[in-house]
Amino acid sequence: MNKVHGTLHWTLCIVGLLLATGCDNKQAPPPPPKPSVIVVAAGIESITPNSEFVGRTQANEDTTINARVSGLLLRRVFQEGADVAKGDLLFEIDPDTYATEVAQAEARLQQAVAAKKVAFSNYNRGTEIFAAGVISAKEMDELTGYKLDTEAEVSRAKAALKAAKLNLSYTKIVAPISGRMSRSKVSEGDLISPERSLATLVNLDPIEVNFQASEKVIAKYRNDGGDNGEPAIKASDLVIEMRLPNGEMYEQTGQIDFVDNRVDPTTGTVTVRALFANSNKALLPGMFVTAIVNVPEQVEALLIPQVAIQEDQLGRFVLVVNSDNKVEKRQVKMSGRYGVKWRVESGLEAGEKIIIEGLQKVRPGLEVETQMAEATPFENQG
Repeated sequence: MNKVHGTLHWTLCIVGLLLATGCDNKQAPPPPPKPSVIVVAAGIESITPNSEFVGRTQANEDTTINARVSGLLLRRVFQEGADVAKGDLLFEIDPDTYATEVAQAEARLQQAVAAKKVAFSNYNRGTEIFAAGVISAKEMDELTGYKLDTEAEVSRAKAALKAAKLNLSYTKIVAPISGRMSRSKVSEGDLISPERSLATLVNLDPIEVNFQASEKVIAKYRNDGGDNGEPAIKASDLVIEMRLPNGEMYEQTGQIDFVDNRVDPTTGTVTVRALFANSNKALLPGMFVTAIVNVPEQVEALLIPQVAIQEDQLGRFVLVVNSDNKVEKRQVKMSGRYGVKWRVESGLEAGEKIIIEGLQKVRPGLEVETQMAEATPFENQG
């Protein structure tokens, strides 16, 4: 019996040693693979500096159509929303009253002319008999005064006739400028007066874009001058582009034609106006657009693709892969967009590797495998 127990004891010991040996030979699981990301090197590029400003389009000329005389509106001639030329007939007021006034003025003029002829005849006769002593000096003075009165009366009658004809002409209301008509604010048969607005007329070509530029921008162009005191860059030298509300670029470039003579103390900005050709009348007054002011000179700048830029509560940042292939978070200060690239003012150095693909797989401090982008999707843009 003891022999059996001894054999069992040694058997269990051998099994335990075998199991222990098997556990020691078991290998640890391999580490997880490093995340793979695609990077580009932040590079220096030549750019044309620009500044963007939110602006609003405005008609080059905006005219309110008013009547100059009162009366019943006989007809509206123009089509609402249509283009008209300067001098085109827009409205017509009942002319009968004013035609009557012209006829009355003509009759008064004829009467004044007839009276003048009599007065001149009497005056000429009086000068002859006055020399002969037939009439007194007082009577001669009366003849002279009557002659002068009739001359003045003719002048008054002529002026009254001119005014009557002018009022008659005002019954036909014509376009003071070429442009596009608004809706009519009156209907045929309405009694209209000079105080009542009838419609508006705007000239759409060229069209204005008004925007507010900061005093710092204005000061740069004003103060960076040469020895003669002239600005280094004149407003007329700046090329103005326009981004439409749908994000598309307007096909025409414009020029600045007005910079206000004072800074708004509440906003620290100066009103600037640019003119754009608008021959197809595609731009209408009141549209919000982006005016892009391009400086006609090239500078070197650090640009990075827009896809690399992220944003949190502290502002914009990028993920950089350092020399140890570990991810770093860098807060960056941007100064403007050039196409689909952004200009970096601080926080990044040229040549540093920034992640553009695989951002969702990494975090700061993580070691990664990098692959340089063969050609970034932003190359040759901006």
